[in-house]
Amino acid sequence: MSLFKKKNLVGLDIGSFAVKVVELIPKKKGGREIYELAGLGYEPLPPQTIVEGTIMDYTSLAETINKVFSNAHIKNKNVAISLSGTAVITRKLILQKMSEEELEESIEFEAKGQLTSPITDVYLDYDVVNEDEERMEVVLVAIKREKVDEYRGAVLQAGKNVEVVDTDHFALENAIEYNYSIPPDTTYAILNVGASLTNIVIVRNGAPILTRDVNLGGANLTDVIQKEFHLDFEKAEKIKKGQTVSGISAEVVEPSLRVLFNDLKMETLKTFDYYQAISVKDSISKIYLSGGSAKMKNLSSFLEEELSLPVELVNPFQNIYYNEKKFNPDYLNEMESTFVVAVGLAMRKMGE
Repeated sequence: MSLFKKKNLVGLDIGSFAVKVVELIPKKKGGREIYELAGLGYEPLPPQTIVEGTIMDYTSLAETINKVFSNAHIKNKNVAISLSGTAVITRKLILQKMSEEELEESIEFEAKGQLTSPITDVYLDYDVVNEDEERMEVVLVAIKREKVDEYRGAVLQAGKNVEVVDTDHFALENAIEYNYSIPPDTTYAILNVGASLTNIVIVRNGAPILTRDVNLGGANLTDVIQKEFHLDFEKAEKIKKGQTVSGISAEVVEPSLRVLFNDLKMETLKTFDYYQAISVKDSISKIYLSGGSAKMKNLSSFLEEELSLPVELVNPFQNIYYNEKKFNPDYLNEMESTFVVAVGLAMRKMGE
């Protein structure tokens, strides 16, 4: 049975700075199944609502969720959310070939040897990403129960139902695989640069096999610009993206920008080096750049030059149909990298 017959979910991406929602409707077009954009919303969070991944103000978060749903005219209350950072642990396991039933029985035992937390403190899931006659490659994902329950509680307070809890890494891969023609046996990387956290994901054969989250993001630079030039947040954000505001151009903040870019480069190289050490035969062919801070001036060209790899800014609406009378193409173009996780989540179905 086609997954498109299962009940749709709204992608709800709760970041440290803003809440994003995407609603997609599956349709048939030209004999194939496609998605149509039905709802889209973005709403900044009040300051200090979420600090380092911890919800500090449940009421503000719930009110923001309700506001973004209302402004986007989305009535579906069933959502998919995702988490990343220290709440999420991803491990690759190489196991002897076994049946699905045997794997299900042994996965808890395998997980105990991989996790630092007691197994009762996490939600576990796994996926077989590759196998041959003798071995199987399994990606194990564990999310801390405390963190899942924390975010689920805030969403429930907003009157929504959490039907799927995903990770940012899988949601990113979901959106990219749908929108780009990526050949089998390809290994690529995703850099999702958010406000306070950057997700680094290495994908092979359509599955994330190595993930790493680092505490770096665009908010670091925005904060520097605000303090140095005594500007409000909105003006600092515009300068960060290359605009001239109040006589202050992006060139003035170039030194601070370079520091952040170099930090991102070094953390990415560490991840790539580790991957190459454990996967000698595979080479990373490309970087897909996404996230609310992905459009910082010259970030894409800097990474391309320093890492000697092609870098492409992700457009999660590339293969999604939308009515230009309902959704402004200029707005989608400006905000495209911000909605990648939400689009990936919106592709999930109830019961998965």
